[in-house]
Amino acid sequence: MAQPKQAAKPFLRGGITDGKTLRTALSFFGGLAIMAFLNLVLTATFVSLGAAWLRVLFCVSELLIYYCIGFYSGQNRGADAVALGETAWNRVNAGKEVPDAERRLCWHPLKGLANAVIGSLPFLIPAVIHAILARRQTFSPGVLPNWVSDMASRPDVLEPLTVYTQTVPAGFADILRVVVRALVMPFVGIAGGENFDAILLIDRLSPLFVLLPAFSYAVGYLLGPSIRTRVHIAVSEGENKRRRKEQRERRRRQAQRRPNQLN
Repeated sequence: MAQPKQAAKPFLRGGITDGKTLRTALSFFGGLAIMAFLNLVLTATFVSLGAAWLRVLFCVSELLIYYCIGFYSGQNRGADAVALGETAWNRVNAGKEVPDAERRLCWHPLKGLANAVIGSLPFLIPAVIHAILARRQTFSPGVLPNWVSDMASRPDVLEPLTVYTQTVPAGFADILRVVVRALVMPFVGIAGGENFDAILLIDRLSPLFVLLPAFSYAVGYLLGPSIRTRVHIAVSEGENKRRRKEQRERRRRQAQRRPNQLN
């Protein structure tokens, strides 16, 4: 059986940015915000689980789901942009003018990455600052038991325990940590909440982790031309099947008429 011919169609290339860049970037940021919320609600719960294998399995599965969603979203965006480029190419060949704003909407290999990185900036900028300020995490002393309060009036008992009553207000670095950890929480879950050295490494590499969804989106966007090619091949194969079916039906009707003609 003959292999189907490649049905790639020519298309115009657009610009790295276009009139929809801001809207696409905001949409990508919205996806990251939803991801951060789910991490705080779901992943933070699994991080505290005692079963390490269950925690790691959940966090790895969560990351794969996030990146697959970004990848397929990028594919769809890329295929749509290539379709616009094909339409623009046909208009140019027909002698019609294509406005620059419409031309810029067409596919460009760096457009997916640019849109995703711009959408990641609200998380990327805090991640860069947090990576610079990151220090090995430590814990403050725990809460005193209730029976100690009965002896709180004695100076010789209360003075050594003043460290338990001192509170440290949340600072700028603490706020950044919460914002960034919301997005990289699955990596913290994989490392384990008590593995402070690994968590410090995650904090230092947090800008890279924040950009991973953007990279998955960009890779999917790059495949836009191949997606359109597969669409054209599928359409061409469907048309060929329809024609072969019509030819078989025509031959069958002709074969049925021949005996009648002989009679």
